[in-house]
Amino acid sequence: MENWKITFIDESIVTGGDLGRVIFYDEKSKEKIKKFDTGEVFLTALAKSFDSNFLATGNNNGDVYIVNLGSAKEKVASLKAHYKLVRDLTFLEDGSKLLTACDDASIKVIDISS
Repeated sequence: MENWKITFIDESIVTGGDLGRVIFYDEKSKEKIKKFDTGEVFLTALAKSFDSNFLATGNNNGDVYIVNLGSAKEKVASLKAHYKLVRDLTFLEDGSKLLTACDDASIKVIDISS
């Protein structure tokens, strides 16, 4: 499996890559903890919120997935934010909004609460 994006969340290493897979590994043991499938499209962007409650991914089809890690049962929401490859994602400090940048030459602001 190819991993194109990586970040830390708490004591986990989080990777994203081919086939829309997001995989959490324990930082110390390197064992796989959990996995999310966000479609079968290549992930091109990965971001976590400052409080680590949300994880966002973007793919080469312009889709954005938001995982609520702070709820008792993690939920994945998806939306068609763009029509080309998502290059970058970042959360505002308070976690209320997600900014996206895309090859379609646009930047979008996504309200996480909605």
